[in-house]
Amino acid sequence: MPKKSIEDVCREIRDLASSSIFIENIKRFDLNWDLMWAAMDTIEDTSFAIQAYKNGNSSSNQGLEYLKIYGLFQAIFMQQDAVRNFAEGFKLNKIDISTDPDARGIRELRNKYFGHHKYKRDGATTYHGIARVTVGEESIMAWTYPNFSTESINLNQAITVNRKYIIDSLNRILKEMKLKRTDYVKKFTDQLSEDNQGYAFEKLYSWVYGDTSDRAAMTDFSLRTIRQEVVDIEKGLRERYDNIKDVGDAERTLEKARFALDFLDKSFTELPNGAKGNFDVEIYADSLNSSFRNLIQTCIDVNKSFNRQ
Repeated sequence: MPKKSIEDVCREIRDLASSSIFIENIKRFDLNWDLMWAAMDTIEDTSFAIQAYKNGNSSSNQGLEYLKIYGLFQAIFMQQDAVRNFAEGFKLNKIDISTDPDARGIRELRNKYFGHHKYKRDGATTYHGIARVTVGEESIMAWTYPNFSTESINLNQAITVNRKYIIDSLNRILKEMKLKRTDYVKKFTDQLSEDNQGYAFEKLYSWVYGDTSDRAAMTDFSLRTIRQEVVDIEKGLRERYDNIKDVGDAERTLEKARFALDFLDKSFTELPNGAKGNFDVEIYADSLNSSFRNLIQTCIDVNKSFNRQ
């Protein structure tokens, strides 16, 4: 199996973060949604920039070569920060660059030679630059004062080291996200109802289209059964999600079902022996049937989502 690229892992993270369990529970999981997506965009954008550098050819324009080197290390620096910030936004364990000596080393190269020509660390101030004659080569020479010293920096090696660090960190993030999702769905042992209440609607339509003078109790029972099912579905959805508006458009569908039930309850009180020929009752019964079926499909979809480990 080919190794995953940064883009591959980012795509998996995006898909998981965009699933209803997270996207409809931003407050419940205390997610910093804006930070997460700003960070994810930056991870992917800097990946394109770094790859463009790697695929590019050396130029005789020395100024352009300087710009490419400065841009490369700034992209690496931003990408490392973005990975850390995504984990922060998703409330995952902290990504600590200092624990990876190779990644930390690249970051220090950026700070010294490509971020600050005057660099202060541990109370000591040093001054840095790049040997111009090496600019445009795969390995460049950087210098430090006082006590003049030089350091060779292999640019392709820096890219390779950073890519490994980023992919490892993203895989760690993905693993933690999956665990967080699994821990959440385990809280819900009961499935939402998938019963379309065919019998209750059959009896309801008997009242809508015919004479129920001897079976009015069944119509009353059917309306109460359907209403209770709607109540239970709403309760189950709200237990699982902070926001049910975009979960199969459940908010609107529940509102329509309740409105139709209220009308049918009132009509049944006025016409207990049958509503044959009452066009309004027929329309509201059809609306209730349609809304209820949409709710059941939403329940089926939610159950699948919560059963997908």
